[in-house]
Amino acid sequence: TGNGFGRTTPWFYALTQAGVIVHYLRLSLWPNVLTIDYDDWPMAQSLQSVLPQVLFIVALLALTAWGLLRRKPAALLGAWFFAILAPTSSFIPLGSELAAERRMYLPLIAVIVGILLIAHTIFGRAYAAPGWPAARSACGPGPPTEPSRPVSRALRYG
Repeated sequence: TGNGFGRTTPWFYALTQAGVIVHYLRLSLWPNVLTIDYDDWPMAQSLQSVLPQVLFIVALLALTAWGLLRRKPAALLGAWFFAILAPTSSFIPLGSELAAERRMYLPLIAVIVGILLIAHTIFGRAYAAPGWPAARSACGPGPPTEPSRPVSRALRYG
């Protein structure tokens, strides 16, 4: 198949996958150039050709490892992403393709949940801030801050 893929080494496959993973993440945020066939995806020829992508992936892996060691719940999203993507996008060359968007179906859940958590952190705080009435109206009335009296009484006295 394309670009002499059948004769690649695990090293060059792993280098190529750094660019592929960054492409997947970009598509997760802005899916404007989706395709069914990546037969013409270029094989990385050297570390220098994909150095920014490699550094980005290494930084994400380091951040995930740091979060897991510090028992940060959000680090589980990074672990989910990389653990599910690792069998197809690491250093083990697969039969006939360098990239396939279907590989991102399950890891995409971690990306979406991460985006939702960030949005909740930003807008949840804005919603609670006293000087943000526009955020309150945009977000709706929101949940009550404390249970109503009958519910509170029921919880208190059983």
